[in-house]
Amino acid sequence: MELTRDLRVSIAANRSDWLRSWSCIVICFEEISICLNEHHPGYNSLFDLQYPDRETAASQISCWAEKIQQETGHRAAVWLDRYCEPEHLNLLLPDLGFRLASTSYTLAAKTEDVETRKPVNIPIWRIKTGGQKAWIDAYSHAFGQVEYKHDFARWAQAFDKQQHVELQFYLGFRRSAVLGGSFPGQPAVVGQIITAHGAGGIYSIGTVPKHRRKGFASEMVAFLATVAGQAELQHVYVVTSNPGFFEKLGFTVAFQTAIWEQI
Repeated sequence: MELTRDLRVSIAANRSDWLRSWSCIVICFEEISICLNEHHPGYNSLFDLQYPDRETAASQISCWAEKIQQETGHRAAVWLDRYCEPEHLNLLLPDLGFRLASTSYTLAAKTEDVETRKPVNIPIWRIKTGGQKAWIDAYSHAFGQVEYKHDFARWAQAFDKQQHVELQFYLGFRRSAVLGGSFPGQPAVVGQIITAHGAGGIYSIGTVPKHRRKGFASEMVAFLATVAGQAELQHVYVVTSNPGFFEKLGFTVAFQTAIWEQI
């Protein structure tokens, strides 16, 4: 689908709120946006670059990267997409001490196109503060998190702030044969959606390893699209390193983001 300017603005605004939910400091200037987090260095970044020329961009990138390291004690990354200016900043970054580390994909879809794709039917509940441990347990297993205490603190902060950024957490369960299939059994899949700025941002879709390849992740995505539809949002989007999975659910790649890490 075509990525309109309004949708792009919605995605950018949601991203800033999502980062703030992890206790990031997000500062948006006309020519650059900056994210700082001394406790979770993976979020330290420069993005939405809009400089008039390469010389100015080089000077400012170096300046802000140095400030981030001074403030947080960690190196910064540059998130570079096709909307950054000037063009061909990727040719400049190696000379500034950055290397290409990874690529993420932002995919978008009409909400109604994703809502209708429900391959299975599993119980999905919205998780509030009282159920956060079950959500964090499932997330940690789904994404192979080894630093559990570190991860628990990270998500606990997000739960505390979810009401301020319209960020909702959902947990899906494998039906329990012991209970006749009418009550939730084992946690199987997690997901989030943020609905603050005119588009539904779907994040953290992950399935516990022993429940993979059973359609649970697809069901969670479709469910979250339904949540977006109930909020009268016409579009949903995801940010992922696995675009093929979401293309099967009705999404199309809107743009790529190259993650350049400071060496």
